[in-house]
Amino acid sequence: MTEGLPFSRRYETRRPEEGLIYGRLPERLREGLVNILNTVPGGLSSRLSLQLHLALDRAIPAIPDVAVEGDMKRLSGGLDWDELCDACETIYAAIPVPHQGRFSNDVNRLFARRYFGYELRDGRIERVGARVQEAAIAEARGIQRDPDLSGPDEQYQKAIGFFNRRPDPDCENCVKEAVCAVEGVARVLLNDHSLTLSRALKRLQKEKDVHPSLVYLIDKLYAYRGDAGGVGHALTQKKEVRVEEAEFALAVSASAIVYLARLFGRGVE
Repeated sequence: MTEGLPFSRRYETRRPEEGLIYGRLPERLREGLVNILNTVPGGLSSRLSLQLHLALDRAIPAIPDVAVEGDMKRLSGGLDWDELCDACETIYAAIPVPHQGRFSNDVNRLFARRYFGYELRDGRIERVGARVQEAAIAEARGIQRDPDLSGPDEQYQKAIGFFNRRPDPDCENCVKEAVCAVEGVARVLLNDHSLTLSRALKRLQKEKDVHPSLVYLIDKLYAYRGDAGGVGHALTQKKEVRVEEAEFALAVSASAIVYLARLFGRGVE
């Protein structure tokens, strides 16, 4: 939907050739972010300025109670892109709850205009991902809050952590932990901790009448985990797993976890 978007956004005339930006903060985006931070509800008060300096390990102004107009601009000049993201999270947590939604919207509109690959969600700046994939991941995490599935949940949380690692995602370990979480769920549900995922799938096909095509799909994800360089085997050349593959494996693993759990009557909290 393009209604209300300016020309440059409708036709994406300023979209970087490399796609979304992750490891840097273009100057125009930096300036826009400073503008937003300077216009938070109530202004950049002395208290909020103090919180920012503490959170960012910056020297506290000698006279913190004086007017702080322009303080954010001076502070931001020495901040790296990720520290400015820290500043956004700090401000979100400090402002009154009724104003947090507006602040998030302002930040996210700016990020989208400048093709920054992150967004502010519930006070945390997270990497932009496909909405369908994010929904599957959230549902899988809901199922894995079952105490019996705490082990697989820990592995899946590791996979998310590897994917969100900055400045560069650890795609290989993301894939490994995500698929291992699927294997762990299958082991728990079948009450056999010695099973490989391939063997578990054969049992599921027989005992739960799982269609062979679905078994094939999940088994090939397991095969990818074992075959990709740096995942199941030593890395002998340049990395083979790109961010797109890691995100795909993370989402497919989530969907597999949800499916397997529901075969055994496990619901979502």
